[in-house]
Amino acid sequence: MPPLHRPMTGSEVVVVAPASLGTPERMERGLDALSALGYSVTTRHGRPPGPRHYLASDDTSRAAELLDAVGSDTAGIIWALRGGYGCIRTLEVADQERLCRRYATHRRPFVGFSDCTVFLNWFAQRTGVPTVHGPVVTQLPELTPEAASALSRFLWGPGGGDGADVFERPLEVLRAGHVTAPIYGGNLSVLTSLIGTPWFPSLSGAILFVEDVGEPTYRIDRFFTQLRLSGALDGVAGLLFGHFSGVRGGDAVALADLQMELVSDLRVPALRGAPCGHEADNHPFAIGVPVHLHGERLRYARPVWAS
Repeated sequence: MPPLHRPMTGSEVVVVAPASLGTPERMERGLDALSALGYSVTTRHGRPPGPRHYLASDDTSRAAELLDAVGSDTAGIIWALRGGYGCIRTLEVADQERLCRRYATHRRPFVGFSDCTVFLNWFAQRTGVPTVHGPVVTQLPELTPEAASALSRFLWGPGGGDGADVFERPLEVLRAGHVTAPIYGGNLSVLTSLIGTPWFPSLSGAILFVEDVGEPTYRIDRFFTQLRLSGALDGVAGLLFGHFSGVRGGDAVALADLQMELVSDLRVPALRGAPCGHEADNHPFAIGVPVHLHGERLRYARPVWAS
């Protein structure tokens, strides 16, 4: 897997909106936070919203803006403004071959999460070049100091090196084991919605990461059951659970039991408590890069960034 080119302080960040746009206030706060990190910010979402208020613009415009951003000769990072919904519609109408060629040629990280699960896995598996599961632009002002520091170390160094910890904290071991495999996955409901489409990622031989927000445990159970019964989990090498935001009380107890049931069924090493998802403590990690899972730690088995 060819490594990414690491962005430098002052690099141009091209902000794209392949899904939803959000409120003007959140957008401006996010762009200000991005500028405060020392980047030169360029936006690619200047088109007016289409007839569907939950989409940033019409499908063709979003696809064209993403293609333009990925092909930029000056961009250091392609950063999603927010998630929401729309990435699957963007990918459906996109010039997929040109998108892949441009991403593979420039090797500038695509950063996002949530609905961007669609592109995180698709780019990494189609091109062999990693992507970055990390906060979207509108989430940047809300990050905890620890998450903001982890983001800076990952993007500017020394994070992401061969043998470096994926997360700078131990995780909870649900099932002990030792495996080396790439991480794929992301938002559980988005991932499940891709079953039966040409864009569902291959999870065989991978560590599956999942997180979600605002979903009660019975719906999470439905997602896991659909993944399992569809055969999507056949050959999974490990499990990594992130935030399941909004699950409280007895529902949290049921979720913990559900996770253990899945781990027992698959009989693979599993960790819980990855600081990733829809909470302020959202740390970045590379999609597609092999990692060593051993005990309570994850370490990169190859460098994320080119030397």
